[in-house]
Amino acid sequence: MTHRTRLCPICGKPNTTHFGEQLKHCLEKRQKNQYLQRRTPPIHEQRRIMNKQQGKCFLCKEYWKHVEFHHPDGRWSDEGTIAVCRDCHGDVTFGKVQL
Repeated sequence: MTHRTRLCPICGKPNTTHFGEQLKHCLEKRQKNQYLQRRTPPIHEQRRIMNKQQGKCFLCKEYWKHVEFHHPDGRWSDEGTIAVCRDCHGDVTFGKVQL
């Protein structure tokens, strides 16, 4: 079983290296609510996106057990939202994979 490092939900850096000014900056952003709020597509749009991709992750092309929706511009939009598996969503959100 592999161990995954927990990441800061604001900046995506590993919490094990998140100290001092970096941590203070992220906490201030959280308090001021300057980061984007999570938005999910409406149910009918979720179904449309999932049907378009035929039950497969947009990135790894494997069938997903748990689907998540990625918003490339940070907000939900008709044309930009894709359905991805949990692992790929983390990778693309924190910049490990480019679309």
